Amino acid sequence: MPITISIPDTLRQSVEAASGGRNTVLYDIKGYPSVMCVIPKFNLQDIDTSLGTGVHPAFLVNGVEKPEIFVGKFQSIVHDNLALSLPNQSPTVSINFDNAKSRATDKGTGWHLTNVFEWSAITMWCMKNNFQPRGNTQNGRSNEAQYETGRRIDNKPPGDSSGTPRILSGSGPMSWYHNNTPFGLADLVGNVWEWTDLLKTNNGQIFCPSDNHFTLSEVNWTARNIYFNSSAPDNPNSTLENVGQPIIANSVSNSVNEDSTSIAWKSMSVTATNSDLQLIRQLLIAPSLTSSGQLFENAKGHVFMRNSSERMLMKGGSYQDGNNAGLFANSLLYIRTNTFATVGFRISYIS
Repeated sequence: MPITISIPDTLRQSVEAASGGRNTVLYDIKGYPSVMCVIPKFNLQDIDTSLGTGVHPAFLVNGVEKPEIFVGKFQSIVHDNLALSLPNQSPTVSINFDNAKSRATDKGTGWHLTNVFEWSAITMWCMKNNFQPRGNTQNGRSNEAQYETGRRIDNKPPGDSSGTPRILSGSGPMSWYHNNTPFGLADLVGNVWEWTDLLKTNNGQIFCPSDNHFTLSEVNWTARNIYFNSSAPDNPNSTLENVGQPIIANSVSNSVNEDSTSIAWKSMSVTATNSDLQLIRQLLIAPSLTSSGQLFENAKGHVFMRNSSERMLMKGGSYQDGNNAGLFANSLLYIRTNTFATVGFRISYIS
């Protein structure tokens, strides 16, 4: 029997009818609409048995199973101090982690900053369906398919590195939506990096809850026995140089603070052996090995990392990241107060 999300209105009815129920419209405490994608519940073993069994943790909120999650179809804009998911808008950027999270949670009960559990579920769904979206990864166009373009907010031609190469939300082709249809999530890859909740590192150690407990205070996130180590330490003679490669490990032996480390996600080494590793694999922070080889061996996206002090997670890549962008692109380079013209965010909702 269908679940009644809320009382229908004309806008919601038209969006749901046009999308076959794959999209809907939800309203916040001030009555502003946001277009959302409905992501139905699925089990880990339906993706691959190496990931474990039972419902994907994105659909568990403090142990309570949820039939679906609602994820913003578009990268967020801020209006009247609230985040909205609307088409043909210039995504809000130059916002720090805490302000992005507040613009989401201030919308009311159930609203939150899209988090690592939700990104994992979406990415697994894409991989199981043999599709990885492209996006604005080269100044208004896809670096992989340069004929694929979006509408730049500065009206300059695709590929022009001057100006402001962000595109209007959802203005790219279907291949820039997560399910290769106009009813999917737009711009997960490229355009702007997205601040992502429920996982951070502190001196390389990963902190995260056990499921999509999006209201859990950050001070209560569990310190996992998993660390980001580096294959090389900071180079004191360099200026913001890439000095090594991230490694998922049991401890930190090389600390990187001023420089950075990076590697393709699919190529990242995993030396950690403790029981927390399974969750980190489920969150697609660490690659997984199966009896037949590496799971998601065609994953696109690079990992960028510093393992000193506190670092907050960003996902997806930006308009200037080329092949470094992708569903598996993770950045743990920056602290919570950093702001950049290439970083925005996305909202989600769970009832």
